[in-house]
Amino acid sequence: MKQHLFSLLNKTKNKLLGKYNFYGLINKITNKKAHQYNNTTSFNRYPEIFMESVKLVNGETKNLKILSFGCSTGEECETILGYFPNSIITGVDINSLNINKAKSSYNHLKQLEFKTSKEFENELNKKFDLIFCMSVLCRWEDTKDVTNCNDIYPFKTFEHILVELDKRLNSNGLFIIYNSNYCFTDTCLNNNYEVISSSIKDTGFVHKYKSNGERIRSDKHIIFFKKK
Repeated sequence: MKQHLFSLLNKTKNKLLGKYNFYGLINKITNKKAHQYNNTTSFNRYPEIFMESVKLVNGETKNLKILSFGCSTGEECETILGYFPNSIITGVDINSLNINKAKSSYNHLKQLEFKTSKEFENELNKKFDLIFCMSVLCRWEDTKDVTNCNDIYPFKTFEHILVELDKRLNSNGLFIIYNSNYCFTDTCLNNNYEVISSSIKDTGFVHKYKSNGERIRSDKHIIFFKKK
């Protein structure tokens, strides 16, 4: 009986760790305000998007202030620095374990700084020229294949964080949003932004939903938004 119970608990643990990874599991348990629980990341995950971002700033990659929102353990910030040399890049994550690991891994790169969400909220005067939200404004895989995701990840949660981030974005600044459950064009911010077309026809594998939570079967293929 004990052996069977131990085996069952072990399988449950492995299933959870496989779905969310360790830091993501901590998010799910302790950070109810987190958008994406899964903290999976890697270096240079989205090269086409980063290259397109460089084009959209006309190759002026120096002295920009850039935010990686939902930076996980920092690999995205390191990647962005390669595309935007001599810029100041701030990585923000709700999980303090992620931030501690990022600081430990990248303390030799003086152009990178890492903040917890709570620390970031207290720096109201900090403004950015680009804000990357890559695979963070969603609840994957919890929303996978569901017909309505409002009970899992409400539209108001998505819209609220974008409104807060909008306050941090300079005029003519760029929002880059990829792998989100909802569309930026459905938010109250839409009229304040210009949609930037690009050759990238993929907005990620995360399923999209209307503002009422209903599943969308067709994709708008929009990633880049420029603040008017």
